[in-house]
Amino acid sequence: DRLNRLAPGQPESLLLLCRLQRQSGQPRAALQTISKLADAGVPELRIQAERRLTAARLGDLESSEPFLSQLLTNDELDSRDVCEAFVIGYRTRYHMREAMALIDVWQNDFPQDSGIIFRRGISGAAATTRTPPSIK
Repeated sequence: DRLNRLAPGQPESLLLLCRLQRQSGQPRAALQTISKLADAGVPELRIQAERRLTAARLGDLESSEPFLSQLLTNDELDSRDVCEAFVIGYRTRYHMREAMALIDVWQNDFPQDSGIIFRRGISGAAATTRTPPSIK
């Protein structure tokens, strides 16, 4: 909310807000922010990327997974954000093999990223249980 007050309608601030909302487990708020991106002048391809990342995090792999490689190679996106969104989506859908494979890719590209250890631990624990993971 503070970001919106400081820089209302600015494309960069809306994109940052969207990412923060998505990463902090507020995908519904991210979707609301995405709806404002076109009016702020954000190109449609970038808006689609934000929609796909949010869909991935929500576990909507049918609409997002076909674009995973495109998202990972998009220079406008942080590939760590892409990996995190998909790892969470894979875990939500109990696709642990895919989650762990993507974590390996993430670790190869960013060996010092502490988020990898966290996601690997959660995904590994989720793979050994039958109850839905409670941490996203």
